[in-house]
Amino acid sequence: MMNGFEALQQVKDNMMRPIYEKRRHLGCEFCGTTFHGYYQNTGYQSDKVPNGKKSPHPTKQGYSIIHTYDDVFYPDCPTCGIAAGVRNADDAVAIYEHEQEKKRKNKAAAEKRKATRERKIKEYWDRVRHVRANPHDATIEELHSFNFVQALLGMPYYGGYDNREKPCWEQGQNGRYEVKFNYVDKGTSRSGKTHYTRQWFDITNTDTGESWEAKR
Repeated sequence: MMNGFEALQQVKDNMMRPIYEKRRHLGCEFCGTTFHGYYQNTGYQSDKVPNGKKSPHPTKQGYSIIHTYDDVFYPDCPTCGIAAGVRNADDAVAIYEHEQEKKRKNKAAAEKRKATRERKIKEYWDRVRHVRANPHDATIEELHSFNFVQALLGMPYYGGYDNREKPCWEQGQNGRYEVKFNYVDKGTSRSGKTHYTRQWFDITNTDTGESWEAKR
């Protein structure tokens, strides 16, 4: 003779049996694998199967809470070995393909950014080399740029002063422009961890007498 709890458990088992015994077409959104399998009665909280009900989120407007069965779980993906990405086959494949397309677009965008960056770097150094050989073609904007003037002189001399790419500007007269590099050591912070310096170029147009500083 069954007691009340056992009787209720049997009723529940009879109600749930069709859910567990139905063979389903499932898929994994992580790897795109589709397979046939059965829902399980054990698993992790994240592997629970939605029960078809949802309700508005209590704090996030426009969001919904998806309700799940208490004891119905997705089976493990045969490829990944976990159930975290298992869904209905159509949904899983759609999510997988969406993610793959997003990855392809991100990769294409990254390659485009890389090509653009490399093109701009090449154009910059082509311009530097042109101005080195043709000082009169330098623009005022270029000669107000500390980095551009530094590139014209081949500075800093990491590879050695004599190993600079030739031709290079020198401190002194370059076409109609006279260039002088200035460096001031302003000391360190109280902690001694930070060193302060000031670097700039004094540039003079010898044709007009106009002069300015190209500051870092």
